[in-house]
Amino acid sequence: MFDPIELNVPVALSAYPTVVQAVLPEIAEATRNEIVANAQHELTSGGLDYVGGVQLLHLPVSPEAILQGPVLFASVVLTGWLPNALENGWAGGDMKPGLLGGRNAKVSKKGFRYNIVPFRHQTPGTSGRAGRPMGSTHRAHGMSGRDAKRLGRAIHAHAKNLSATTSHPRTGTAWGKRLSAGLAPKLTSHTGYRHKTDIFAGMVRQQKTYAAATQNTYSTFRVVSENSDPDSWHHPGIVRHDFFGRAAKKVPKIAGLLFRGAIEGIALDSSVKGNK
Repeated sequence: MFDPIELNVPVALSAYPTVVQAVLPEIAEATRNEIVANAQHELTSGGLDYVGGVQLLHLPVSPEAILQGPVLFASVVLTGWLPNALENGWAGGDMKPGLLGGRNAKVSKKGFRYNIVPFRHQTPGTSGRAGRPMGSTHRAHGMSGRDAKRLGRAIHAHAKNLSATTSHPRTGTAWGKRLSAGLAPKLTSHTGYRHKTDIFAGMVRQQKTYAAATQNTYSTFRVVSENSDPDSWHHPGIVRHDFFGRAAKKVPKIAGLLFRGAIEGIALDSSVKGNK
């Protein structure tokens, strides 16, 4: 959330509170758009979550209140753990407490808490905003770009030929075939923990049919429990992006451009009326 940002209304608009009233929501919308545009440009993984967490609240302001003095006309806030971690940064650490403390966690017959964590995989060449493109994780772990692309294409070729996993509100999920293990090298985390299997093992092709098209998504599922190795669910951290702070610095310029446009609109309107 922004700290309060004070804007000065140009003297030329001081006699037109209704015009100022109309411009204020535009300033708020343009500010939110600035945050969202930067996030969409810079974020891959987590980008959709971040954009969904940027909320704009318009506060009604009357022309009379504008004439009386400073008014609060909007508030831009960020909701959700991941969006705030992307905004402010996160040092990382053991993810098990969070994963096992959520409402989706269950208790096994032996009394251990566990949770099934889904991982979305996008097809090679896509943006990565809804999941890492196949092959990109291996490139991040040191594989050459050419080999990573070749791996991603090979995994996709196998995955798109899997029998589909479908779901229905009445009958539930009908699982299709899963991708075999061993099609990709196992990864080693930054803590030195070596994955027990490759990240694509067990991948399913989830299919949804709409009126105009059929959509395929690819996912794997991993189990985290109280017995899991701590290093297997250790996150290296998230870099601080400060989209709100950067946008806040541009708000005076955004407001100035919109106020200037309003002044020009008043002048043009007066000119048209004067020529009649």
